[in-house]
Amino acid sequence: MIRRVLFLSLLLLQITILDAKVEKYIFPNGLKLLHKNTNANQIVAIEIFIDAGSVDEYIEDKNKLGIRNFIQSTIAKGTRKYSAEQINELIESIGGKLFTDTGEDYMEICVIVTKPYFEIGIDLIYEIYQNPTFLYKEVEKEREVILASISARKEDLFTTTYDMFNKLLYCNHPYAFPVTGTTETVKNITRQDLIKFHKKYFIPQNTIVVVVGNVDFDLVKHYVGRSFGKISAKKEYKVVSATSQQVVHGGCAENLEKEYKEKFNQAYIMVGYTAPEVSSPDYPKVKILNAMLSGGMSSRLFAVMREKKAYAYEVSSFYPTRKYKSRFVIYMGLDERFVDEAKENILKEVEKLKNSIPDEEEIVRVKHYTRGTYIMSHVTNKQQAWYLGWWELMGRGYEYDTTYIDEILSIGREELKTVAERLFLKPVVVKILPEK
Repeated sequence: MIRRVLFLSLLLLQITILDAKVEKYIFPNGLKLLHKNTNANQIVAIEIFIDAGSVDEYIEDKNKLGIRNFIQSTIAKGTRKYSAEQINELIESIGGKLFTDTGEDYMEICVIVTKPYFEIGIDLIYEIYQNPTFLYKEVEKEREVILASISARKEDLFTTTYDMFNKLLYCNHPYAFPVTGTTETVKNITRQDLIKFHKKYFIPQNTIVVVVGNVDFDLVKHYVGRSFGKISAKKEYKVVSATSQQVVHGGCAENLEKEYKEKFNQAYIMVGYTAPEVSSPDYPKVKILNAMLSGGMSSRLFAVMREKKAYAYEVSSFYPTRKYKSRFVIYMGLDERFVDEAKENILKEVEKLKNSIPDEEEIVRVKHYTRGTYIMSHVTNKQQAWYLGWWELMGRGYEYDTTYIDEILSIGREELKTVAERLFLKPVVVKILPEK
C-alpha cells in the first residue's frame, strides 16, 4: 500500500513538474530562450547558460587555467549601471537571490525573484551578463578569495584525492584540471584577460536564457527580446573546442595505481574508470549501474562495505554528466589498515556487475530510486530552469528532461551487463594514506 501511494505521488509530481509544456524561441541574433509556465507559486527563476566551460581552457592558454571561474567570481561585482553594493542592495530590496557558477562544460548566472519583480530581475541579469566593469579593486579582491579557496582544497581529503584521481585518469585532457585553476595560473590572469574573455564568449549565439515561473511566454519573450534580443550577433564566436583533445586513460603514469602520503588523519581511496559522455546511448544505463552500486541504503556498496565489512561510514560512487568522456568513481574514507582490503572488495563488486545479470527485483528498485531522485531534484523553479538549460547546452535538448526517465525505465537487465563489460575495464586507483 505504501509503495503504491509513493508511486502515485511520484507520478503526479512527474506530470506536474516534468511534463509541463516548455516553449522554445530563437531570436534573430542566435540567442535561445526556453520558457516553462508554472502556476504552483509566485517564484520566477531566470537562468543564463553560456557555452564556455573550463574544458576549453587548456587549449586556449594553459597558463591561465581558472579564467572562467575568475569571470564568474567578478561578473556581478559591478556593471556600468550598478556598483557591487547597489547590486546587492537591489536584490535584497526585492527579496531576490543572485547566483553565478562555472563548471567543466558551462558558465551560469541565475536571478530568482517573485512575479511582481520579474521585469527588474530580467533587467538586472541582463546588466550583469552584458555590462560588467571588472573594476581593478574588485578583480584583486576576488583574486585573493580564489587563491584562498585553492589553498583550502588541499585541506579537504575528498578534494585532494579527487584532484589526484582526475590527473591520473585524464592525463593532459582539460578535465584533468580543477575548475578553479591553480595558484600559479590564477596569478597570471589580468583584468584585461577577463574583459577580452567576456567580449569573446558572452554573445547571443553562445547563450541560453531559461525562465521558469508563473509568467506568460509572450511577456517573457518581450522582456528578453528588448534586452538580450538586441545584442549584436558575432560571426565567429568559438574558435577552440576540447573535442580535439582525446582522453588518455592514465596516459601520464607508468601504472594506473598511485599511493600518496598526506597530512590527514584518515585514509581515502578512489577507484574509477573512463565513462561515456552525455551523448552516448550508454549514458542512462551507466546511471543505473551507479545507482546499483550506491543508490541508497539498499545499494551494493553500502551493504557490503559498510554493513557487512564495516570498513567505513562514507562509501559511495558517482558518474557526472559531461560533454566529453566522463568518469565513474567509487570512493571511500576509511582507516588505513583496511585500504588494500577495501580496494579488492570494491573490484569484486565491480566484477559481479560485469559477470552476472542483475535480478528483476533489484532492477525495479534501482529504476524507481533513480526516477524518484530525479523528479525530487526538480521541486523548485530554479532546479527546473537549471535542468532545461543544462540539457539544451549539453546537446541532448531540453526535451531530454522528460525522456531521460523514459529511457531509464526501458533499460533491460541484459543491457546493463553488456554496458558493465564495456565500462569496467582498466581501473584507476588513488590511495591517500596518513603521513606519519
